[in-house]
Amino acid sequence: IIDRVRQAVNERWQEIDSEHRVDAFTSLYLRPRTKCVPDWFIGDDIMDAIIDLYYEPLAAVRDELADSKPMWPGDISVCVMPSRESETTSVVFARERLLFRLSQKAWTFWWKSEEDMAEELAQWYAAAEQGLTQESALSERHRHALREVLGQIAVLLPGKERVRVIDQDRLKAAVEDLRGLI
Repeated sequence: IIDRVRQAVNERWQEIDSEHRVDAFTSLYLRPRTKCVPDWFIGDDIMDAIIDLYYEPLAAVRDELADSKPMWPGDISVCVMPSRESETTSVVFARERLLFRLSQKAWTFWWKSEEDMAEELAQWYAAAEQGLTQESALSERHRHALREVLGQIAVLLPGKERVRVIDQDRLKAAVEDLRGLI
């Protein structure tokens, strides 16, 4: 899974972090920082940069899961709700199943080593796989909350898997309603 992340990040951001003389993958995920993202990564909007930071590892988990099951990546979605002051919440879901949820402050979203990152990505994969194979035990209230989550995102790029939040407040409220599930 880590190789998927490395490849996607280094293909998408071919810049090298000149301050530390490392590739984009290493700069983003294997270096401690006190800010949400490295300065070179910010671009036009800090919130989009935070989405990209979280998205690539979660998309790699999604793609690995899709490759190992009789499905395609479009069956599983990743949604990132960024925050530069509080926890960024990310959800991986398949139709009306919440497979995995992660809440973490962006400036703590890095690992001490590739081994640590690979181990955590494997844990995310296992959690998502379990969520996919378990019988759905969502109550009607939780199904409604998940439908609300799905209703608040729109595809940014046709044919791609990136999504953008339409109504951040309604989406956060729906995700809060789902917190007890995972």
